[in-house]
Amino acid sequence: MFLHQGRLPHVLRPSCYTSQEHFDRELATIFRPAWHLVGTTADLRRPGDFITFELFGQPVQLRNIDGLFQAFSNVCVHRHCLLTSLAKGRSPKIRCQYHGWEYDHTGRTGHVPDPKNFVPFDREADRLETFRVERCGQLLFLSLEPAGPSLHQWLGQEFELLEACCDDRWRQTWAWSVELPCNWKVPIENSLEGYHIPAVHPETFKVAPTSERTTHVLEPHATRFSTYYVPWSWVESVLHTLEDGVMRALGARRREPYYEHRHLFPGLMVSAMDIATFCYAVIPISPTRCRAEIRLFGYRGQRASLLAGAVFALWAPLQRALTRRVIGEDMTIYAPVQNGMAASTHDGCLGAIEERVYAFQQYVHQRCYGPAHDGADHAAASTTHGLLDTNQGAARGPIPA
Repeated sequence: MFLHQGRLPHVLRPSCYTSQEHFDRELATIFRPAWHLVGTTADLRRPGDFITFELFGQPVQLRNIDGLFQAFSNVCVHRHCLLTSLAKGRSPKIRCQYHGWEYDHTGRTGHVPDPKNFVPFDREADRLETFRVERCGQLLFLSLEPAGPSLHQWLGQEFELLEACCDDRWRQTWAWSVELPCNWKVPIENSLEGYHIPAVHPETFKVAPTSERTTHVLEPHATRFSTYYVPWSWVESVLHTLEDGVMRALGARRREPYYEHRHLFPGLMVSAMDIATFCYAVIPISPTRCRAEIRLFGYRGQRASLLAGAVFALWAPLQRALTRRVIGEDMTIYAPVQNGMAASTHDGCLGAIEERVYAFQQYVHQRCYGPAHDGADHAAASTTHGLLDTNQGAARGPIPA
């Protein structure tokens, strides 16, 4: 059931999706103190494997160093060149592409060509900046803050739930990093409601889950949606039938609810099903651009067998193709939403079916400006459902202000 019964205010004004000033405030108060999903153990299978990316203006190189996952600034301390321009690769050494300076596993300067040119040399001062990396299941998270809560403290009770969705029983079947032509909040808010389904997904999901088959949980730092199976479209019906056979072959059991979607503020969304886990992390780039880090996991079973291996090999491409199709349908709407935000003079509004969007917008507003004041209905909803109740935050561990 929905927790609200009618119209809700659109807490964030259109300028919050276009303004550089608001974007800078979000980076400072929401993103820089947080932990962010940046990769998986499958992305860095072997010692020497690395991936690179930019996180809020900071170039980062994430590496597998003898089975340990470590992150460094991807900028050489010598003449500021990117150590590597490759998005991913494998090399035994951390070496700058420009002059060949090398660094050890701590970021400390190692081999320097013609070192006599740099006497006296301070290897401790001339070193790469390092960043905290922690793991939850196969997911790798990074924080730019040198101190603060651990990942376990940050995620709180969600840590074990997330770990169970992508532990060693699961295999990554798809990884995609894609830039989107919109503010970071646009794809997140799209994922928090099913109201758009009839218009945007008419051939796949067709209709939005009704209030009767829906459970919403709204918390200060996360929201959840769950639903029970009803074959509203041919896609759902076919998938459910196929899943039954796949699960029997893999030794899996049906779960209830059938589907659960979690949004862990600010930018991580996780969809959990019987034999598939979908992780979607959104990273801001500018007021009008963001990057989505997408990872799909398939359940490979608790026992190895030729049948289980064959079934998984056949099922994984089907699940990947459907996921790509749904994401592609959603992506068609992001630019129109962003263009509309830039031109709109209206505050906007939300319906009860969009109450997870409402909770998320309250979180953003409170982090950036303090609690929103939307009248009696807002106050009643906050009291009843615990939205933005800072005392409840302790249940998920300390969250930096």
